Amino acid sequence: MLNHSQVAAQHVQVISQVIDGKTHAPVAYASIGLINSNRGTVTDAEGRFYIMLPSSGT
Repeated sequence: MLNHSQVAAQHVQVISQVIDGKTHAPVAYASIGLINSNRGTVTDAEGRFYIMLPSSGT
C-alpha cells in the first residue's frame, strides 16, 4: 500500500492505493470505510482512492 497525507485547512487528505497481497495487482472498486465513522469511499479502476479527514482523526 502506498500512502501520502497532507494537512490543509484543518483537514488531512489521505491518498493511497489498495493492492492484492499475493499478486500485487491493484484492487478496483474496493470499499474503504473508517471504523466508528460514517466516512468512506471506493477505489478507482487502478485501486487508488483519497479521503478527507478532520485533523482530529475522527
